[in-house]
Amino acid sequence: MIRINLLPPEKRPRISTLRLNLGVLVLAVVVFGGTILLTHLWVSEQVKDLARIHQAREAENAALMVEVGWVRRMENEMKAIQDRIEVIKEIRGIQSLPVRYVDALISVLPEERIWFETFDLDKNGVLQVKGVAMDNQSFAAYVEILRTSAFVRGVITERTLRREVQGLTLVEFHCLVMFGPPPAEYYQQKADHG
Repeated sequence: MIRINLLPPEKRPRISTLRLNLGVLVLAVVVFGGTILLTHLWVSEQVKDLARIHQAREAENAALMVEVGWVRRMENEMKAIQDRIEVIKEIRGIQSLPVRYVDALISVLPEERIWFETFDLDKNGVLQVKGVAMDNQSFAAYVEILRTSAFVRGVITERTLRREVQGLTLVEFHCLVMFGPPPAEYYQQKADHG
């Protein structure tokens, strides 16, 4: 049997699928927009923090550059002072050399065999010596001893001749003694021994 319902259909509240889809779409847009907004706010805050850190680092860098400049000026001044000290040491070393040259000449002199009449030291460290010796052997022995000095660079005998002095026959000599600063090993040996 067939039944036919002639009654009007029941009215039920129906949400149309279009409205439902529209609601879901709006909700998704709101959630997505909120997520984007929150992400934007978070990233903006991170950028602000990084900008503050960058400014602090820039200020610190500027302060350090001032310090670096001051340190470099001090280094340059220290180098200039060190250079001046080296020049002063060199000058002081050179100033005492003439005294050392004469000391090297006199300290090995056999006083009872050789006598100086004159000696003249020029600025190049060459000493002209004129004097008398008891004999040629005394003069030759003195020259050999003199050549062993750390300050003596060479001895050139210009002439020797016999001369009568107060009834004695002596040997008159004229020689050049070339002096110079001793090698660095001389100072090292002096430092090691005393």
